[in-house]
Amino acid sequence: MEEYAYAARDVTGEVFQGRLEAASQREAAKQLQEQGLFVAELKKISSRRRFHKIFARKPSNVKYVAVFCRQLLIMQNAGLSINDSIQLAAAQEHHPSVRRILLDISEKLQSGSSLQDAMKTHDTFFPHSMIYLIGAGESSGRLEAILEKLAAYHEKAYASREKLKTLMLYPAFLLAVAGIVVVFILQFILPV
Repeated sequence: MEEYAYAARDVTGEVFQGRLEAASQREAAKQLQEQGLFVAELKKISSRRRFHKIFARKPSNVKYVAVFCRQLLIMQNAGLSINDSIQLAAAQEHHPSVRRILLDISEKLQSGSSLQDAMKTHDTFFPHSMIYLIGAGESSGRLEAILEKLAAYHEKAYASREKLKTLMLYPAFLLAVAGIVVVFILQFILPV
């Protein structure tokens, strides 16, 4: 999978910018068209920029999925329907592409699709395991229990990922200092 940066417009002319992963540039354009966007610019991100992205401090998809599951669970326990819950989550969302995904899911639910089928169209955003577990929860009538377990799992996964990033800072720092010391020794001490 390659990463692409895009600039696109919707029907109203509003400009959206972001990044997405796809197998090819054509596949990336197809994903944007499925979201109702018209591609203005689509560029492949170089591997050097992807390396810097690893250490960037921005919220990951895992964190959003955990928050999404927790929001749905709370709204389900409050007695709201799935469609109303997703519309409320979309209204509270600040990121335009995520809001567009949630509104698309809501439209599919209004047209009679199940939540699993509506989420399958956005399987690049939602994990496959989550989609199929939600389908199992819908068919068994235990959607709240599934959402509870999914939220707990994704919260733990996000916490573990953040902890791992923090734990890797110290070895990276030591490796950098060791490299500087070796270069210093080779440049200034050994030639003398």
